[in-house]
Amino acid sequence: MATGSDPGFRDPGFRFAAPPVRRRADAGGAAEPGRRALAARLYLLVYAGLAVFLASASFGGWYVISSLAGVEAELPLTPLTEHRAMSEVIQNLTVLAQRLDAARVDAAPLRVMQGLVALDTAFAAVEAAQLDQVDTRTAAIMAEIAWLLERIEHLFDDFVVEPEVARALGTRLNDALAALTEVYLLANTEALQRLAQKSEQIRGLRFGMTLLLATLALGLIAIALLVSLQQRTERLRAVASQALADAHGIIQSSINYAATIQCSILPSEEDFAWVFEDHFVLWQPRDRVGGDIYWLRHWGDGVLIGLADCTGHGVHGAFMSLIATGALDRAQADTTPGAVGALVARMHRLIQLTLGQHRTYGASDGGLDLGLCYLDDRRTHMTFCGARFDLLRVDNGAISVIKGARNSIGYRGIPQDQSYRQTQVAIGPGSRFYLATDGLTDQIGGPRRRMFGRKRFLALLADLSHLPLNTQRPQIETTLAQYQGDELRRDDVSVIGFVATQPGA
Repeated sequence: MATGSDPGFRDPGFRFAAPPVRRRADAGGAAEPGRRALAARLYLLVYAGLAVFLASASFGGWYVISSLAGVEAELPLTPLTEHRAMSEVIQNLTVLAQRLDAARVDAAPLRVMQGLVALDTAFAAVEAAQLDQVDTRTAAIMAEIAWLLERIEHLFDDFVVEPEVARALGTRLNDALAALTEVYLLANTEALQRLAQKSEQIRGLRFGMTLLLATLALGLIAIALLVSLQQRTERLRAVASQALADAHGIIQSSINYAATIQCSILPSEEDFAWVFEDHFVLWQPRDRVGGDIYWLRHWGDGVLIGLADCTGHGVHGAFMSLIATGALDRAQADTTPGAVGALVARMHRLIQLTLGQHRTYGASDGGLDLGLCYLDDRRTHMTFCGARFDLLRVDNGAISVIKGARNSIGYRGIPQDQSYRQTQVAIGPGSRFYLATDGLTDQIGGPRRRMFGRKRFLALLADLSHLPLNTQRPQIETTLAQYQGDELRRDDVSVIGFVATQPGA
């Protein structure tokens, strides 16, 4: 910012002075009045020009300041109260979904009481979310949630929880939560785009203002306008920066709640410890949420364990993982326990129908690669079905690969009646099995910036075969981190290892 002490600027207090007149002894007296009149006219022209310049500069400054004020008034600084209220709704409904699932598994009075407490909290959060502006979709979702809360309240009335009803209500509640989170993520993204457009307008006005400030450097009024405009610009920049920071915070908070929802559907470490004596789970989304998802659930008299790599990563991958979980819920209910190939085929058809990808036209083309293993109650054999997904087996350091089908599931262009073969795998003493997505093998790194690769991964599993599975996870993480170096993570990374024999056998 230039000031009055800058040598490129005149002192604003300067005065024009008449040039010195040299008098001639012979004819100086006769020419003096004419020269004075000419000088007076020249001074008058200078004063008039300066007055016009200052007036033009003043008008230009007023116009730019008014424009900046107009942009400032139009900044979409949406209050955060609506977001906080909806965040409370999502958080409390997530807790209710967890309590409902716990009550479904174990309908003890304590579980039911915990469910009732969560239900009351969810009712209070929904009633407290008095939103000023709600679009039609959000209103429909909230109406669905209100209906579900009433059904859940009837379910808990007699302290007897029907598992199938609880499962259906839990699935619908999770679907409604996913839809509600998607609505608010999209709304916050649109707000951020509007803020970016306003920032572009502000930058354009700042460019015009800079040109004006260069001309205002010729006088006192110009310097005053320069200071005023710069102060106003700084204030407007601070307002815009705060608005962008608030918008970023809203989006980040929404993504964090989305991560909470995604993590709530993952099986716990206690679930794995109950089923497998020796195991590990490595799940590292590239972003806060991811497209890799794994399951562990009872199916008939056995156990179903699976790992999937959904289309994309981040938010869109997480949405796809929720769709895949819903498809597995429905397919599991429709399929005979143990028929893993039929289960995968049913999931394929459900995902295609859900996303409208059974038709030859449309915008979306999402799906997933999937590996599912079913262990019966005797644990002598395991049924595996893979959709572009292999099962790795290690016996006394020797590695074998059990191939899956060549097709993924859900994508447009795959026939709806596509079948997926299943393979019977004998379970031997000490046999170890691994399911892994391609995020690890596709990671770029090393001195030649090549992919980690399947060959290097199999060699790593062979080197670790003498270690218990529960100690292999940190070894795999360290090896991948060292190979990755300073390279960016390309995809979600997930690996599951387990010993299929009965605990204590």
